[in-house]
Amino acid sequence: MESLAELLHRPTVSWSDLLDIALVSFLIYELLLLIRGTRAVQMALSGGFLIGLFFLSDWLQLETVNWVIRNLSAYVVVAIIVLFQSDIRRALAHFGRARFFRYFERATSTDETLEELGTRHRAASGLTEENDAVAVVVSEETGIISLAIAGDLERRLTADTLRIRLRALLGGRRSGRINQVRSRDALV
Repeated sequence: MESLAELLHRPTVSWSDLLDIALVSFLIYELLLLIRGTRAVQMALSGGFLIGLFFLSDWLQLETVNWVIRNLSAYVVVAIIVLFQSDIRRALAHFGRARFFRYFERATSTDETLEELGTRHRAASGLTEENDAVAVVVSEETGIISLAIAGDLERRLTADTLRIRLRALLGGRRSGRINQVRSRDALV
C-alpha cells in the first residue's frame, strides 16, 4: 500500500520546471521542423528503433544484442555526422539566421545596396557561403563574368583571368583546358 501511495505522490511543480518543459518542447518542435522532408527523418526513425531494441534487450536480458547496440552507438554518432553533414550545416545556418543573431550581422553599406547584382549573383554568393563550392556567374544583361568563392564575388573577370583563377583553385586536379560555358548555363 505504501508503494501505491509513493507512486501517486507527485512533487510540486515550480515555474522553473514549466520553463524547462517549454524550452525542451520548443527545441524538439524546431528539430522536427528542420528534419521534415529530409533523409534525417528515416535516420530518426531508425535511431528510435535501435533505442527501443536496446531497452527491450535489456528487459529481456538479451546480453549479446545489448552489447552490440552499446558498442555500435559511438560509431553511429560519427556515421550520422559524416552522412548528414550538409543537413547539419543547413540546420546550423538556419539557426544562425534567427532574429536574435541578426544583431551581430554587419550592416550593409549604401554602395553595396545600390550594386547591379541580380538573382544569379546573389544565389552564387549564398551557395558558396554555405559550402566549399566555387561558382561562375555570367550576367545575361551585360556579359560580365564573376567568380563567387566563400560568399565573396570577384567581378569583371576576363575569360583568361577566369581560366587562370579556376586552374589555381582546382589545384591541378584536372589537367587540360577548362570547358567554357555559355552565358545562360553559367550558374543557377
